[in-house]
Amino acid sequence: MPWAAKPKCGIPECHHNRPCPKHRTKRTLTTGQRGYDGAHKRAAKAQLDKQPYCSWCGTTEDLCADHVEPGNPDAGYDTLCRRHNSQRRNGVEPPGH
Repeated sequence: MPWAAKPKCGIPECHHNRPCPKHRTKRTLTTGQRGYDGAHKRAAKAQLDKQPYCSWCGTTEDLCADHVEPGNPDAGYDTLCRRHNSQRRNGVEPPGH
């Protein structure tokens, strides 16, 4: 059986193999440590109650409350389906913008 190289960390500049001790801490923080506390959960639920459909496609399935401005909970939330939340996070613009 041929030898296979271990996969890299995933950060282009990083030379560590997985799990990378430098970059894994971001992924291992609890939701509370990342700022998703009770206030966030209440605000997210209120957003989903107020707008129970995706702003981009109108679906009512697999919804999440997305930060309008990442890292700033005071900026408010938008309702997106999980697919469009991932696309927005990766820089895709919403339809019609």
